[in-house]
Amino acid sequence: ERQLILYDIFQTNDEDTRMSTIQYHLPGINVRTLQRDIKDLTDAGVLQVYFSRDKDAYINYEKDRDISYQRIFILIYLL
Repeated sequence: ERQLILYDIFQTNDEDTRMSTIQYHLPGINVRTLQRDIKDLTDAGVLQVYFSRDKDAYINYEKDRDISYQRIFILIYLL
């Protein structure tokens, strides 16, 4: 469920997503746990984001927001 919420956060934000925004939606979850979840979703190809130290935020470089069947399958598999 946590990873689904993370996915939704990144899909509804325009481009930059700060950790404080993520923690607002997932209160009480350790930052390191959230970072691991983001890495897992990125490694699986479900999210296309990277962390920018300059902006202190995750940047979504996926231009097309359509979800492919492969990404849906991967997301379900991770859960």
